[in-house]
Amino acid sequence: MEFTSLPNTDFIVIPKSCRDASLWSLLVEKSKRFRLNSLKESPEAFASTYEREKAFEDSVWADRLSSLRATTVVGVERFSGMEVKNKDDDSAMIRALVESSWQSTTVVVEPPEEALASLSASRSPWHAITTTTDASVEPGPSKKITFVLNGVYVAPAFREQGIGKATLHAAVSVGRSIAAARGRHLVHFQVRVDTANTAASSLYEKAGFHEVRREHLNMGTVVRDGLVRQREAVVAVLDRVDSLDDT
Repeated sequence: MEFTSLPNTDFIVIPKSCRDASLWSLLVEKSKRFRLNSLKESPEAFASTYEREKAFEDSVWADRLSSLRATTVVGVERFSGMEVKNKDDDSAMIRALVESSWQSTTVVVEPPEEALASLSASRSPWHAITTTTDASVEPGPSKKITFVLNGVYVAPAFREQGIGKATLHAAVSVGRSIAAARGRHLVHFQVRVDTANTAASSLYEKAGFHEVRREHLNMGTVVRDGLVRQREAVVAVLDRVDSLDDT
């Protein structure tokens, strides 16, 4: 996988396991805190809420990282000066991830084919994989594989530095790599974005995504700036299809 290089940012695929249980717990906690902070800081960017996810058991956060149907990519601050001599050493990588400052994240989710039609703005792609065993992820007769990007989030202090674009590029690279390993020829990427979020829409469109339809999102209360309000939004479904035969 080739990721865009930025002067102060490394893009890392989070390992799905670690022999060191205590180190794994630290990584799960790090991922949990970053996700909860993102929900609290930018609630309008997600089809979920801080109030909902802060109630999750630690096992839910661990399952999200270890799922064979979900690959988490993070942008980190060049390991804050630390050097990882062997990036294939998961323990060393996880230790560096735990100690580094996280700048961005995205998750490449692979829903089962039978669940694709049920995805919607009000239904997170996580719902599609929590009811499916990981053992079902295997090479199949289909030439196409579909990935749903569970959003690209960049922490406020690191925005407008090209990190969002590079994070999206990393996610696409991950999906293409998985597809190639499975012998698939077409890679279908899908993402949902609030049409009011023009910056996010522009990011995806510049990366080759195009709108295929719109959906309506109605969800519970969202707290922002001390105010409680009902969340309603028009959500665009954006697609991108890559042919690996062209490479």
